[in-house]
Amino acid sequence: LERQKTYSDLSAANARINREYDFVNNIFDIMPIPCVIKDVGNDFRCMRCNEAYARLFQKPLSEIVDLNSADLFSPEIAQRLRNADQEAIRENKMIFEELVCMFPDGEHTFLYRRGPMTLPDGRLVLFCVAEEITELRRQTDKVLQINEKLQGEYQRAVNAEEAETFFAKSLKSIL
Repeated sequence: LERQKTYSDLSAANARINREYDFVNNIFDIMPIPCVIKDVGNDFRCMRCNEAYARLFQKPLSEIVDLNSADLFSPEIAQRLRNADQEAIRENKMIFEELVCMFPDGEHTFLYRRGPMTLPDGRLVLFCVAEEITELRRQTDKVLQINEKLQGEYQRAVNAEEAETFFAKSLKSIL
C-alpha cells in the first residue's frame, strides 16, 4: 500500500513537471523575438530554436537544429558569436552586444543577449535572444545626422554673429 502511494505521488509529480515543461515550451515557441538554445558540450550547436529564429534564415526549424554559428553566418560573424558564447560560459554571466548580420532578406541589427543555463539533466546550455533593433538603429542614426547638421548650422550662426559684432565694433572704433 505504501509503495502504491509513493508510485502515485511520483506519477502526479511527473505529470506536473510535464505540464510545466509543455507550458515553458509553448511560451518559447510563441515568442516573437528570435531565441536559440545552444548546446555548450556539442560545439555550441542549436539544440532548439523558435519560429522567429528560423524565419531569419528562411528555413524550417528542422533545418536549424544541430547547426552552429559557422553553419549559419559569415565566417566573421560566426567567429564573433563563438567568442562571445565562450566568454559568457567562461565568465558565467549574461553577455550583451549589438550585432549586424546579413540574412536572405537583407541586413538586420540585433541586440544579442546570451547567458549560461544548466538543464535539469546537468547539461550546460547557452540561452540566446536576438532582439531586432534595425529600425531603432536607423532612426537613431537619422537623429544623430540631424543633430550634427543642426550643430553645424548653430556654429555658423554663432560665428556669423561674432563676425557681425566684431565688424560693428571695428567700424565704431574707426569712426
